[in-house]
Amino acid sequence: MREDIKKIYLDNKDLFWGRIGITDIYGKIVDELVSSERKFYIYEWFTKDENKVFYVGKGTGDRFKHIISDIKSKAIKGVVYKELLDNYGIDVRIVMDDLTDIESQIYEIYLINKRCTEGEVLLQLIDMPNDMEEDEADEYYKTFINRTFEPKIEISNYRKRYFGIIEEPKYDEVEEAILLNTHFLFVNDIMGIGKGIEEEKLKIEAYVESKKGKIFSTLAKSVVSVIEFGILDYDKYYNLKQKGYKIYHSFYVLDYINKKIDAPIKIQNKIKEKEHMDEDLSVSQLNI
Repeated sequence: MREDIKKIYLDNKDLFWGRIGITDIYGKIVDELVSSERKFYIYEWFTKDENKVFYVGKGTGDRFKHIISDIKSKAIKGVVYKELLDNYGIDVRIVMDDLTDIESQIYEIYLINKRCTEGEVLLQLIDMPNDMEEDEADEYYKTFINRTFEPKIEISNYRKRYFGIIEEPKYDEVEEAILLNTHFLFVNDIMGIGKGIEEEKLKIEAYVESKKGKIFSTLAKSVVSVIEFGILDYDKYYNLKQKGYKIYHSFYVLDYINKKIDAPIKIQNKIKEKEHMDEDLSVSQLNI
């Protein structure tokens, strides 16, 4: 093993624990892989304007060209790569070459960690445009139940790093005429709050229908507003805004509804009607 790679490994053992196919016995590195052919290299893609690194990888041959292939195929991440290409220009460099497979594994992990520590946002490590971490999801669940959660429009690290978008936009103030032609945005129930969301939807639906409005199942032409029930991603927010929609959060919608004098009675009547319809449907199914 090359001395420079060996030193990186020995100086950063905790970084590699359980992540690569090597065994460290009494300080001696043992290569468990069959191939010792020196054909691997480490590369990184970066923006031309400010040299911001957005991808670190290992490979052989033309492996580094997969970024270009992704752009041409219009894959999800390819769209992001193209956005960087169009706005700032992108390029690739070989950081280290003539490596064995095991050496390239060590240096790739080391360089990824180094770039992240330096503040880079590497796109192979995140789901674009945003991915809520597990601890964030747990915290949101607690605040959702207690209604102490402040509705957010989440700005991804990608947007912060490459486009300087820091200030979080706000949800629109609820207007009745706009609310009466609305659409519920989809919420992925990774946080286990499905029951709470369904209860919110039922209350909003009952109020809208009591006012002769409609909840559209799709973004039909008549839709003028949308309602978010979780945390809205900035990219989705921006796209909806560009199309002219008012964007509400369910918390604010329910606050608005609760201030209406006749809302509680009408909502309860609508909910009871729905419950009766569900019961009648269940009975009819049993009689079939």
